[in-house]
Amino acid sequence: SGNPVRADFAGRDSRADRKALGIPEDDLVIMVFGGSLGSETTNKIGEAIAREYADREGYTVIWGTGKDYFEDISRRLKSEGFAPSNVRISPYINDMPAQLSACDLTISRSGALSTAEVTMAGRAAIFVPSPNVTADHQYYNAKAVADAGGAVIVRENADTADKVLAEVRALDADRERLEAMKQASAKIAPTEATDIIYNTVTGTYR
Repeated sequence: SGNPVRADFAGRDSRADRKALGIPEDDLVIMVFGGSLGSETTNKIGEAIAREYADREGYTVIWGTGKDYFEDISRRLKSEGFAPSNVRISPYINDMPAQLSACDLTISRSGALSTAEVTMAGRAAIFVPSPNVTADHQYYNAKAVADAGGAVIVRENADTADKVLAEVRALDADRERLEAMKQASAKIAPTEATDIIYNTVTGTYR
């Protein structure tokens, strides 16, 4: 059935969401997030992406650090004078349906909810599965999307951030591939998950 996801992740008007969020219509928008708490790995990636595209015309970076990392990261970057206008750093990404709609490429772990939301939004993804989960299930979540053509998988190791940045550069240079990944992602979205689960449960226990 897939993981049930709120209906408002699907079928959104990306241009309208960008306008509402103050994001230039034609920018390449890259979102990096690590969940509500965040992770050291996703934040290393977020910083690498932020530094790569800081103040570059035609790019917007949205970086959700997670609440456990936000203060330290903000303090350190502020002390360096790092405050590019096109990089949005927050502890948590509010209104995820609109933010996903506004972006082109997401970079995140590959828990069941994250993968479901990304595919419902029809967004290309670079997944970095957590190695600290039972039976490596995040890898298999990511693999389902990657096998359909909607994602790239980067395994976590010492140079994960560099590898992810290389993948982002490659997708930036090949916008046709990026668009194809979006379309592939949308095709495997769990659009009927709620109905399937409901019908299964009511059919079993009726």
